[in-house]
Amino acid sequence: PAPTDDPTAQPPSAAPEPPKRAHLRAMSGIRSEVVVPKAGGGYQTVATHTGEVTATDADSITVKSEDGFSREYAVNDTTRVSAGREGLGGVKNGDTVHVTATVEGDSATAQQVTDLTRPEAGPETLPGHFKVLPGIMPPDIAIKKRLPERD
Repeated sequence: PAPTDDPTAQPPSAAPEPPKRAHLRAMSGIRSEVVVPKAGGGYQTVATHTGEVTATDADSITVKSEDGFSREYAVNDTTRVSAGREGLGGVKNGDTVHVTATVEGDSATAQQVTDLTRPEAGPETLPGHFKVLPGIMPPDIAIKKRLPERD
């Protein structure tokens, strides 16, 4: 193709990213690991991973990111799942999810799983369910500034 003077032009083969994926890439990338202080002393490794579900059952979920990295995450009673009314049971192979997990050695335990494939939910569509993305508080716990009353 001939060069262009338009700095916003994209090559014909480059398709725009879906908004949710672009938002997450800006927030936390495809995947990451950081070491943080652990409550009570010591340190722990926290991982984030955005990708396609390749396997899921009641006790685990396997996610493969677009760079080819794949990891199985254990799911337990303390794992928070944002995936609609069915919870983890509604997450299917091929869905796109964002996982936050703790890592010890070769094992990873999901702390939160957010299904990015589900339609956005809000009080007007699914009572009691709200869209939750990493770094954003659900509306029911968001701090709201109260405006003074007028006379």
